[in-house]
Amino acid sequence: MALPRFRNLPPAQQAQIIETAARFFAQHGYAEASYSELLRELGMGKSQAYYYFADKADLFITAAAACYEQYYEQAAQVPLPRTAAAFWDYVHTLTLLGFRFQNSDPVASRLTRAAVKSEVRFRLADALTSSEGSSREQHGRWVTLGQELGAVRRDLDPAFLVRLSLEFALFVDGYFADLPSPVADAQCIQLADTVTDLNRRMFEPGPAPRKRGGSR
Repeated sequence: MALPRFRNLPPAQQAQIIETAARFFAQHGYAEASYSELLRELGMGKSQAYYYFADKADLFITAAAACYEQYYEQAAQVPLPRTAAAFWDYVHTLTLLGFRFQNSDPVASRLTRAAVKSEVRFRLADALTSSEGSSREQHGRWVTLGQELGAVRRDLDPAFLVRLSLEFALFVDGYFADLPSPVADAQCIQLADTVTDLNRRMFEPGPAPRKRGGSR
């Protein structure tokens, strides 16, 4: 994320830098984006840029995390479930909210595609936002909530479940971002149904697996 002194800039200037960088990375991707060209668009020299950002990756992560923050702020407004069955409705709601969020903002959708295909996607997962925490922390809270409600299995290492949840979400985000846009809302709903079903198959508790070998 941006160096702490970036937050000392006036909010309007911070927003202008982040929005310009987001549009630039959305247009060019991450690997193909010229950092020098982006700095020219921002009206910054390299020494000034390094005063606020460690490098190109840092600026990209800052812009992408700001985009995701809008989604997480919306997700925070969804009431938490109180039963195992309601948990999966909750997952469906969050999934559909994510698709509609990408659908409503072409820059956000293209930035998602750039993030998923970038070499820094897992650094992005750990980037803190100002309100709801990092993507990894969010997935950790969802896994814990699901376990407390009996909706998510407990036979695997929680860190493994969080990583699986996060990796699958990155895959789904990338898949959705690659679809011709805008995606019809009916297709968004159908895809949310499918994604929720796949999550349920991976995470829901099931019968104990049979041991290999031995008598049958």
